Amino acid sequence: MQTRERRTTYAEALDCVFSLSKFGSKLGLERIRRIMASLGNPERQLRFVHVAGTKGKGSVCAFTARMLEEAGYTVGLYISPSLVDVGERISVNGTMLSPKDFLDAFEVVWNIIGTVSEDDPVTVFEVFTAMAIVHFARRKVDIVVWEVGLGGLYDATNVIPVPEVAVITNIGLEH
Repeated sequence: MQTRERRTTYAEALDCVFSLSKFGSKLGLERIRRIMASLGNPERQLRFVHVAGTKGKGSVCAFTARMLEEAGYTVGLYISPSLVDVGERISVNGTMLSPKDFLDAFEVVWNIIGTVSEDDPVTVFEVFTAMAIVHFARRKVDIVVWEVGLGGLYDATNVIPVPEVAVITNIGLEH
C-alpha cells in the first residue's frame, strides 16, 4: 500500500496526483464509488448538468455554465483536460481552483485513497473528479456543469446521481 502522508505544498500535491499516471486510464466506477462512499457521498448534495460527446463538450459546458451564472446561480464547472493550469479543471462562477483550494480538496481525497484502493490504484482522473465534488460540495454550489471524460458509460463522472439535464454533443464514428 502506498503511504499517504500530508503534503504541504501545491507542487508536492500535483506530483502526488500525477504520479498516478503510471497506472494509466482504467474504466469502471468501482474505485470512484468507494472514494465517494468513504467521503460520505458528497455528490448526493449536488445537482448536475452532465455533458457527454466527442466534440463540442467544452464549448457546451462553458456556454451552459455562463448562462446559469447570468441567471444568478452559483455554478461549479468541471472540465478535462486543463489548457494551461490544472486549476482550470475545477472552477466556481468562472474562478478557477486556487492553489489553497486545490490543497484543501486534495488533502481530503488523498487521505482516504489508501483505504479504498490498496489493490486497485486510482487514476489521476478519479482523483480530480473526487476533488471537484469535494470542492463543489464545500462551496455549496447551486448546480455543477460536469464534463464527461473519455470513458463513456464507465467514466468516473458517472458516479453522480441522475443529472438535472444530460447533454450529448456529436458522437464520432470511432466511438
